Amino acid sequence: MVNTVNCVAVIGASAMLNFAGRKTLMFLWTGMCAIFMFIMGAASISGWGTIELIMTMAFVAAFEFAPGPIVWLYMGEILTDKGISVAVFLNWLFTLIIGYITPILLSADVLGGGTFILFGVFNCIACAFIALFMRETKGLNDEQVKYLYRKDRDVIKEFEKL
Repeated sequence: MVNTVNCVAVIGASAMLNFAGRKTLMFLWTGMCAIFMFIMGAASISGWGTIELIMTMAFVAAFEFAPGPIVWLYMGEILTDKGISVAVFLNWLFTLIIGYITPILLSADVLGGGTFILFGVFNCIACAFIALFMRETKGLNDEQVKYLYRKDRDVIKEFEKL
């Protein structure tokens, strides 16, 4: 079921990437991931298995609409080759860490269903980060995106004209 939902969501997300900005999609769908995580946590704690399963599928779909693909697209748009190398390493490192600690946290002795609530909080923190620090690339050409995060972009453009 998870793979089916994942595949269908990827198809829908691919179409959406061309119509909305990266920042908008990241904020909206990361927020949806948080909501689904909170409901999943409440359902897990309350023993509502069906709701927990539905929220798991909803989370997978929401993740494929933005946090899954846009992180990779955005890195490719705004980073240099060295920056991409570091970002890819960190992305996979944290994926490994999350994959390792999640079963431990899910055990009843640690957090149990509260694990989903914890991850929901992290998604809320991600929304705040996106709102405060992520810049929109929609409508910008490659040259504009290249200088989007540079503090010295005006000085560099002047030197490039020489």
